[in-house]
Amino acid sequence: MPNKQLLNQVHKVTDVYSGTHVVYTSGLHGSGYVDYRNLQNHKELLLEVACAIVQKMRAEEWVEKGDTVNFVGPKTLGAMMVNLIKYELYARTGINARVWALDKVEVPEGQPKTFTWSEEKPDVQDGEFVFMDDLLNQGSTTAAVQRLVATIGGRVVGIAVIGDRSNTTPEKLGVDWVTALETFKLEVSTEEDCLLCRHQFPIALSPGHGQKFKEANPTYQGGFVEKAVSA
Repeated sequence: MPNKQLLNQVHKVTDVYSGTHVVYTSGLHGSGYVDYRNLQNHKELLLEVACAIVQKMRAEEWVEKGDTVNFVGPKTLGAMMVNLIKYELYARTGINARVWALDKVEVPEGQPKTFTWSEEKPDVQDGEFVFMDDLLNQGSTTAAVQRLVATIGGRVVGIAVIGDRSNTTPEKLGVDWVTALETFKLEVSTEEDCLLCRHQFPIALSPGHGQKFKEANPTYQGGFVEKAVSA
């Protein structure tokens, strides 16, 4: 299935928000949000998407037919994607996959995001890994995965995602390349520089971290709305 047609199928079961005011995990503010989480209820479509990402990796010459690639994916969607491709990828793309799912570790407020291996850690010494996930944001998840992989002497060389809204470069993320099926140019800013805040535009409590912002700033003059409106 061509990527454009595949993404049309993805957009039918996921949400893209625009013209709103949301707070991201990083604490930054913006006017759009991409939410692929409903794909966990559409496993066959999610498998098609994961394989399409790997096909694009091949087209961009980051991998070649017959290669064995070490994939890591954090729960929930990243872990689902790597587990789905474990036995299907070679038949569909000509790429062999070794996969490891990651669990998020609960850490104290203010501490950096942390992951651990869902099962046994890889028996790969000084290996190269590809981080697969649904969405690339500001890089905090990437950094957490990189720290974990580094504990076994490995390195994350590439990022493979459905959507990229990071507005940054692979070099700044500390990887060699990024492959995404679609890219979003969403303007983000700090709370201090947020024009939406200055104009007292209501903040959506969902999706994103609007509720957390409300708890810290209950007297925000723009007020709050329960949910952003899908584009």
